[in-house]
Amino acid sequence: QKWTVLIYMNGDNSLSAATDADLEELERIDTLRGQASSDVSFVIQRDERFSGARRYIASYLPNPGMEMQEIEGLGEVNMADPQTLADFLAWGKSVRPADHYALIVWDHGTGFRTRAVTRSAALKNISWDETDGNDSLTVDEVHTVLQQQGGVDLLCFDACLMANTEVAHQLKD
Repeated sequence: QKWTVLIYMNGDNSLSAATDADLEELERIDTLRGQASSDVSFVIQRDERFSGARRYIASYLPNPGMEMQEIEGLGEVNMADPQTLADFLAWGKSVRPADHYALIVWDHGTGFRTRAVTRSAALKNISWDETDGNDSLTVDEVHTVLQQQGGVDLLCFDACLMANTEVAHQLKD
């Protein structure tokens, strides 16, 4: 396996309904490209507001295309807990070992906002979990988890305000 894409999809908030649409987009990728690739696998941890978290493995097949299989239900988890992210990375790397790993953290994000903007503490957060006290992961927590889990080759945030120099600088090592 050349690549495993790890998707940490937190819909335990106002984005719950959007998780379905994003997974459907993922299933259509081979159609958009015109060919499937057996060199890429996807592992997904998806949490929704009312149904808890589930894990999936997805791979492209020559015919009929994407095959997505639910592996396990986790019940309610705090997607803003660094240990939950660490457990997902360890699990994903063990079930789909690869030469390279990409991590996509999917949810709301605040980027790097100063006290002047927020009128309170500076924010650098992602992965807001409303069922766990509106908890969120800080950029520093993401950085620590990545260091502890051996890192990834590519880190993506599918979230607002996370594509800025300040966030990238904190995650560069």
